[in-house]
Amino acid sequence: YCVLSSGGKDSLLGYALLKELGKEVHPIFGNESGRHWFTAVNGYRYQKATEPNTSKVWMNSDRLFA
Repeated sequence: YCVLSSGGKDSLLGYALLKELGKEVHPIFGNESGRHWFTAVNGYRYQKATEPNTSKVWMNSDRLFA
């Protein structure tokens, strides 16, 4: 399962619940344009150090809502 992560409580809760259910979880952090990335960088660094499935992608937009 992929979890779009920002380091915020909602994405961390989703990640933790899936891990507790024994699922293979891949936290994906969006390196957003502008200063938005600075709010997520600490969460990314921690996840990268503790979860090998963590990755980061570059995005030109802030968010995509569907």
